[in-house]
Amino acid sequence: MKTSLISTTPLGYVYKILILVIGITTLYFIYTRALPYFNFEFAQMHYGTKALFIILHVAFGIIATLIGPFQFIASFRRSNLSRHRLIGKIYLLCTVFGALVSWYIIWPAANTPAAAVNLGWVGGLFFLGFAWIASAVLAFMSIKNKKIELHKEWMIRSYVITLAFVSFRLSVDVLLSLQFKEAGVAMAWACWAIPLLITEIVLQGRKIYN
Repeated sequence: MKTSLISTTPLGYVYKILILVIGITTLYFIYTRALPYFNFEFAQMHYGTKALFIILHVAFGIIATLIGPFQFIASFRRSNLSRHRLIGKIYLLCTVFGALVSWYIIWPAANTPAAAVNLGWVGGLFFLGFAWIASAVLAFMSIKNKKIELHKEWMIRSYVITLAFVSFRLSVDVLLSLQFKEAGVAMAWACWAIPLLITEIVLQGRKIYN
């Protein structure tokens, strides 16, 4: 019987530990930073008249975050193909609607002076939403056209972007503790661009040796 390379090599164990750490960190931030927004008063205190929309955004994000990993489990795909496809469609809808709602949340009110708009913050989160939609849609289009390997790559990119919430919160907490005042603006871009760049290097780099 052929043994999985991931399970038997030192690199494989590092990979498993990394996945475990990311999983624990993700659940921690969902519990401590996302779930509180389901308290309407809490959401209203932070987002005012857009409280309902932040609740929707958080709900879509949590669903996408929790169901996403099942799409990468080969044994689950093989034995539950119909469920794999259903989960994929739910994931796609969550990413698209989650991003669209986020655009409404970050868009300045009509009476907001131009000088009060932080373009770095708004731009970073706007393009995060764009990348979230684009990657999920391209993953869907790839599998519809039976481009399986391309589909897998776009799903990896999409889920990396889904986890931008975690990398954003973790990085901002660390940077603020180090007294970096513009941490939020910087991480509005870096929370998704840097992980996506690293992912792309890995995806394309492994093709060199295959």
